[in-house]
Amino acid sequence: MEIKTRAKRCLALLLVAAFTGAMLAGCGQQGAGKESSGGEAAAGASTSQAQAQEKRTDYSGVKIEMLNTKSEIEDQLEAAAKEWGGLTGATLNVYTIGSGAPSTEISARYAAGNAPALIMGDIQDIVTCVKSGYARDLKDQSWAKNGGLTYGYNKDGNLYSFPLCIEGRGLLYNKTAIEKTLGRDWDPSETKSMDDLKKLFDELVKGGMETPVALNQEDWSLAAHYLTLVYEQQGEKLEDGEKYIRALADGSEKIEDNARFKSLFDTFDLLMQYNSNKEDPLAADYASNAADLA
Repeated sequence: MEIKTRAKRCLALLLVAAFTGAMLAGCGQQGAGKESSGGEAAAGASTSQAQAQEKRTDYSGVKIEMLNTKSEIEDQLEAAAKEWGGLTGATLNVYTIGSGAPSTEISARYAAGNAPALIMGDIQDIVTCVKSGYARDLKDQSWAKNGGLTYGYNKDGNLYSFPLCIEGRGLLYNKTAIEKTLGRDWDPSETKSMDDLKKLFDELVKGGMETPVALNQEDWSLAAHYLTLVYEQQGEKLEDGEKYIRALADGSEKIEDNARFKSLFDTFDLLMQYNSNKEDPLAADYASNAADLA
């Protein structure tokens, strides 16, 4: 059983090498930024093997599974997978999870013996997969020199991911709906403080928008995206956040005394007051919230 398991891991790694190289060659940079997973780094293919896979043009019979964590681009990914399959002869199956941590999904699938070859995830998911021994070193891939080594996740001289996109975090708003409710033009730059934000919410409620805010309940939204701002905004450099985390760990800092922590929770308290899911926040539905915003 152990021999079969290791053989399966090696095969998965070779397919990853083939897929990443061929996809970049066949479809360009679009849609190519997913982390490679599905095997131990020590079991990776050699450079010569990887190069041989990249030169291959016919992948008939090859089947690859990819975990997508962005439900909003599911249709586009499936269309791209179909197009790539037509160019290469391979089959790329995309399966999507709408919520939950990708690293948790990967661990469960890995334990069951059916982990995907590729995953799309945030940096914390990649780090978790690397620590668990699920990720393959990708620095021998041809695309690595085209930004992969700079923007991918590097650890101990190994490259474990390549970038897909840059995402911003903040409050999403529907300007058309706001202006329709207010009955006037609205400039987002006029909302500069908590008082301004509360005034805007009150105006919207008075204009007929009973609940101007829709908060998600998923941990990736509230914890991974919102609360990590506490650490990310301790200074202008990455090292500033790391220094603050170490200070919390050794007890020299208390998070409840931090000005950024207080401001984020003051904002969150205000958002909760006007939340459409206030009566049952844990029942909030991501898809419904997105539809309401649109």
